[in-house]
Amino acid sequence: MARFSEIKGGSMTRKVTFRLDEKHLEELDLCSTHFGASISFLIRHLVVRFLEDQRRNNPSSLGCRSAELLGGGHGR
Repeated sequence: MARFSEIKGGSMTRKVTFRLDEKHLEELDLCSTHFGASISFLIRHLVVRFLEDQRRNNPSSLGCRSAELLGGGHGR
């Protein structure tokens, strides 16, 4: 199994901050302990899995937005 940092080119240079309520943070912490992985790793894994599922199940939902973000669309 490839290391997370090696997946999809793997250069992780941007940091994202988000908030969770205490209940969900405690659950995430328990999962982290159970799986022996950091909270950051679990969140990255889940976000990547979500994006891949979106791409696979509804390609147009991300395709158009990705083009906008890369400057190829007519967004913002």
